[in-house]
Amino acid sequence: MNNNISLSCPNCKQPDSVRKLNSIYEDDLTKATATIQSNDGGNSAGNKVAQPLLATSFPPPEKPVKPNNNLVYLMIITLAVGVYLVWSFLNISDDYSKVIAQVIFMPLWALFLTIVLIVAGSMQIRRKNSYHNQLERWQKGKLKWDKLYYCARCKGVFGQSENQFIPINQIDDYLYE
Repeated sequence: MNNNISLSCPNCKQPDSVRKLNSIYEDDLTKATATIQSNDGGNSAGNKVAQPLLATSFPPPEKPVKPNNNLVYLMIITLAVGVYLVWSFLNISDDYSKVIAQVIFMPLWALFLTIVLIVAGSMQIRRKNSYHNQLERWQKGKLKWDKLYYCARCKGVFGQSENQFIPINQIDDYLYE
């Protein structure tokens, strides 16, 4: 059942049960999304084929999710509220209230605004750096996964250029080492 080049498993030394891992995964995805025919011959759209799929045991590494920009939006809203409050305090007609606002409120608001912007900015930078590290790790793992072969007889994977057999339950350790 080998759809690829003739390659023997390093564990059992047999080529007949060896297939490329990503072709098994793609075949199983095709089977999982196939629709079944109803008894009257009509297409029963939405009904999935109910069968255990081999590919669920070793899906490709999941791509990390890019962080959202909620912190950037928070910084923009905080800045806008700050500008509005400063503007409204400067337009107070009462001289005593204007002095209180300028002496007490303005420095406190500037301090608060500065702290919020620094904290939110540093958090956003950390999140972006973390995402880039995760993305780099994922790319390396995906490259390794794309080069793996599966032996149905031994229930494990191996690389074409490597003579190392990896049991299927240890595939994550191999991908991210």
